Amino acid sequence: MPKQTCQYSHMDDFEESFQKITKWASDRGLKIEYGGHQENEFFDFSGCININNRCSRQKQLFSLLHECGHFLGLRNSNHYEENYPFLSNLEKLNKNVERQKIYKIETILEEAEAWEQGKRLASRLGIPLDEKLFYKHRADCLMTYVKWAAK
Repeated sequence: MPKQTCQYSHMDDFEESFQKITKWASDRGLKIEYGGHQENEFFDFSGCININNRCSRQKQLFSLLHECGHFLGLRNSNHYEENYPFLSNLEKLNKNVERQKIYKIETILEEAEAWEQGKRLASRLGIPLDEKLFYKHRADCLMTYVKWAAK
């Protein structure tokens, strides 16, 4: 796979990437909130994406794309229910669900898919990514789930 590197020549170019993804999200009724005391999260029920602004702007962009990837994954409910049957029925399950292997594995798979969806979204929107940094950030984030699942 050829490596695509991204060198923003000017901060305006980088902010243009944020504008593109923000417009895309807004056009779909999503609301993006930045704050220093929150996790990067997508809330399906409210259409809100939280992004922690204590990390670098580049990591914020990667995380924003990832959270938009969650939206894209959930948009096709048949696909989601087919690929994540356990996660699709969480409200019907008991409180010990987080201890179950299938829940943990589906969570990791769904997180990985959201990263891939976010990367494809960046490509569709013409948002250049430093793939080496993107993949490193993705690996760092996914490892938190791997460590959680191993408990």
